[in-house]
Amino acid sequence: MAQIDVYRRNIGNKRKQINKLSSDRVKEREKISKENKNIINAKKSISRTKSESTIKSKLRTIGNAEKKISDSNKKIADLESKMLKLDKDILNEEKKLSREEKKIEDKRLNEEKKRIRSSEKLSSQLQNSIHSNEVFQEQVVRDIEELKNIPEKIIILFISSNPKDQSSLRLDEEAREIEENIKKSKHRDSIEFKTIWATRPLDILDAINEYKPTIIHFSGHGTADGSLVFEDLNGNSKFVSKDAIVQVISSESDTVKLVFFNNCFSYIQAKEIMKNIDFAIGMFEAISDRAAIIFSSKFYSSIGFGNTVKKAFNHGISALMLEGISEEDTPRLYCREDSLEIDKPLVLPDEGSIHINQEMDELSGEREDKYIINVHINGDGQVNIAEDKSNINAVQNNNASDLEKLSKEIKDILRDIDLDKEIKENIEDNVEVLECELLEENPRKGFIRTAIEGLENSLPNIKNHIELTANITSIIGFAMSLIK
Repeated sequence: MAQIDVYRRNIGNKRKQINKLSSDRVKEREKISKENKNIINAKKSISRTKSESTIKSKLRTIGNAEKKISDSNKKIADLESKMLKLDKDILNEEKKLSREEKKIEDKRLNEEKKRIRSSEKLSSQLQNSIHSNEVFQEQVVRDIEELKNIPEKIIILFISSNPKDQSSLRLDEEAREIEENIKKSKHRDSIEFKTIWATRPLDILDAINEYKPTIIHFSGHGTADGSLVFEDLNGNSKFVSKDAIVQVISSESDTVKLVFFNNCFSYIQAKEIMKNIDFAIGMFEAISDRAAIIFSSKFYSSIGFGNTVKKAFNHGISALMLEGISEEDTPRLYCREDSLEIDKPLVLPDEGSIHINQEMDELSGEREDKYIINVHINGDGQVNIAEDKSNINAVQNNNASDLEKLSKEIKDILRDIDLDKEIKENIEDNVEVLECELLEENPRKGFIRTAIEGLENSLPNIKNHIELTANITSIIGFAMSLIK
């Protein structure tokens, strides 16, 4: 029984006792009135008679009546003393009752404030999540547009030159290795590999106009001043300056994304080219045939698996190290700082669509909602966002007692353990939200999932309190099982 009910019962009992005592006092007063009448009547009889025996009899009657009156007066005094004490007891009980009622009212007001605070907190979180969802959806649309701009196929133009008056290079071996590694890659159908041999300077323009390449790969000799070595009409060396190469590539910057100089000392051209296109790869010093072949073939293999240029470059370096070739510092990658392509693959996957799954963690309050974005390669990018906003069934009666029991156990444990006040309040607030919402006829999923997230976030802070951790884990599982 609640303490307030004890006080009310005590007051009621004491008032019943006062009523009983008051009734007894009335009876005693009636007795006094009766005895006073007997005395008056006896005195009248004495005044009318001269019989000595009658007078003695009436005097005895008067004495007995006076004794009864005296006894009744004593009883009345005792009754009134008891009534006075009960009145004081009632006053004390009423004070206790008043204090208890105030305590209950204060608790109710505090709980109401806490509920309002919790509701405001959840509302704020929901608003933040709604904003996050909007930002996310906008980003998705932007990502789709960017994906749509990735070509369905890329063309690698392999430009080679090995003049007869220079030391012989295994350029055909390099081309063969690159082509074989592309064929082994996942998205091989998205890549075309074109080669031109014994290249003369003017052949470069013809090949670019014919193939419209995404990647231009120069393979051959280079000089320390940044010139590339091509062939003249007789098959001998024809030196083309760095500035000439930069001019040619710059005019094609709308289609060319990467220029790969697999020539000795070609970092000079790469640094200059990078100002006009997204990526350039050059060699810091002379590079051996074997290193050039392994690095380039594994670079293009990684591109064929849908990796970014940065990742493909790192794969090429890793391949040199795995082969024990100590030239991993020779290749250099240069990226234009303002490029929007740095974190994108050059190759569009050939499956037909890309599925991006994102599970939201900051709460629209919809913790388990998943947003599925379908990007169709051969058509318009279309965003399909599926959200589960439906109401869930209210807790059945046989589950309500379990929920209330868990909630009570958590609150009892929180009262007895030493824990940061803010953590305690956070746990209490979220437990109350679960208890209130799950007992509603139409519970709100957003509020429930926000409360679940709040409780999950508190678990790392209470890992030393095993019983509390177990109960919070149980109530989370309980709530999750009901909303699924």
